[in-house]
Amino acid sequence: MPDVRRTFHLERLLGRGGFGEVWLARMASPSGLEVPVAVKLLTSDLTLDAGALARLRDEASLLARLDHPAILHVVDRVRLAGRTGLVTEYVDGLDLSTCLRRRPALPLPCVLAVLAQVASALEAAWNAEGDAGPLRLVHRDVKPANIRIGRHGQVKLLDFGIARFEGALREAWTSSDEMVGSLPYVAPECFSDAQTTGACDVWSLGATLYEAVRGERFHRRTDARALGSIALDPVLFDAHLTNALAAESVGAIRDLLQAMLAWDPARRPSAGEVADRLESRLAAFPPAPIRHWMADQPAAPPPRDPGSLAGVTHVEEIYGPTTTEPVHHALRDLTPPPAPPPARQGSWIPWVGAIAVTAFLLLGATALGLAAAVGWWAGS
Repeated sequence: MPDVRRTFHLERLLGRGGFGEVWLARMASPSGLEVPVAVKLLTSDLTLDAGALARLRDEASLLARLDHPAILHVVDRVRLAGRTGLVTEYVDGLDLSTCLRRRPALPLPCVLAVLAQVASALEAAWNAEGDAGPLRLVHRDVKPANIRIGRHGQVKLLDFGIARFEGALREAWTSSDEMVGSLPYVAPECFSDAQTTGACDVWSLGATLYEAVRGERFHRRTDARALGSIALDPVLFDAHLTNALAAESVGAIRDLLQAMLAWDPARRPSAGEVADRLESRLAAFPPAPIRHWMADQPAAPPPRDPGSLAGVTHVEEIYGPTTTEPVHHALRDLTPPPAPPPARQGSWIPWVGAIAVTAFLLLGATALGLAAAVGWWAGS
């Protein structure tokens, strides 16, 4: 039987984090079709960690459920070189954090257009249908590094690995009040026991918008103690917000930032309302296509360490959900199993033997019964 496994030629390391690595790869199907993809591979130690595996499966299940042009398209789960991974579309471009460091900076109309698409994606994720109703998905890690801008102007929200949502498809459970995410972009209520809602993502998007317009983070400090002291004190927080919005550079969207960065989640607009307001502001500017600005930008420099898997072609390993139980490949499952051998026709010889044995036993029992009867009669 021909080998129906795909091959992945890992061309270049795109990034590395605590969870593992993201690679640009060329995926080849058994038919010979090759497409560029991004492969997120867990580190070797996390590949055997049940929680990390469950989060990766959750992310794959989520991306498969979500249908929005600004949400990354998932291809499949995979195992390469003994490591579990997630295969997604590859978007050639830069993340927003890199764009904000470039000079000249990303123009304000482009910023508004990018974040309007991200806000629309968050709204779609919140309202996406799950197995038992809306998913009510909260991304929980909205920040410039997780927003990808493609060479042709396309926008993608990345990394749903720590998202919180409702529904039966979930495997990795985290407490709704567990604080996760990147601290400078975490909403104030996440520092307390408050319920995590879509308003948390709106705040994170507001912090991203502020950074893109102002050229510096809303929270310059990054230690949890300092950020927590501000987040848990509404008076102190409002004073910080007022001071941050006093800058002249935020004047065009000051009222929108005031609403998105509000301390009280109930005062923030929904993600859908943010998208509408950003698009409304965008209409006041002359057209400034994102692709024009991106066309002049050089590619991001590769990591200093190219990675041990670079330049090698790996054949996918066929494993089940536990990563240790082999399963049939989907294409192999299409081949029907061989038919069982026909049932053998019964032979008359075993039946004759059985009948003879039964008759012998019956005759023996009858003889014993007669003997007992004669003995009883003779002794009476």
